Amino acid sequence: FAYIKNNKLYGDYAEFGVFKGKTFIEAFRAGAGLGRPELKYWAFDSFQGLPEVKNQDAGGPFHQGEFSFSRHNFSQNLVKYGVDIGRVEIVEGFYEHTLDPDKNSSVLPNSVAIAWVDCDLYESTVPVLNYLGHALVDGAVLIFDDWFCFNGREDKGEQLACREWLDRNPNFSLTEYQKYHWGGNSFIFHRRSN
Repeated sequence: FAYIKNNKLYGDYAEFGVFKGKTFIEAFRAGAGLGRPELKYWAFDSFQGLPEVKNQDAGGPFHQGEFSFSRHNFSQNLVKYGVDIGRVEIVEGFYEHTLDPDKNSSVLPNSVAIAWVDCDLYESTVPVLNYLGHALVDGAVLIFDDWFCFNGREDKGEQLACREWLDRNPNFSLTEYQKYHWGGNSFIFHRRSN
């Protein structure tokens, strides 16, 4: 949040995979000092846990239904820890359904300055990145919570989805920014004009 403040970036915070809300609550606290009352916080989750783990991610560290937590309990956690619910938008459902801009453009953020991608799996990350390609502002922070899962392999999970996304979009580039905890990595997103 200090990065977007100092670089004068405008856009919302979007988190994909919120589970019980720990990261989301911390993001709200970190953004509270920006003095930007227009900034919204978007929570995207199926609230049913992970979908079926298949193809390249099969046999990895995740399993179907893992991280299941109800939307009601997530919302209660936000209230319990002082999040201003009036600045929060919750979008419930699996990403391949909820992130289709042709069907849901009225309920999706138009510009995102910080995206927290906690999708764990390749299959879940693909629709998130496809959507973010339309919404990320130039200079946005793109954070992957599970970048080094699957033994850090580039042919699985979030890394594979990201590489394919960049291959499909040659006008996008990522500058590595900050690593955090054992599994996460972040990047600064750039969109080259044609």
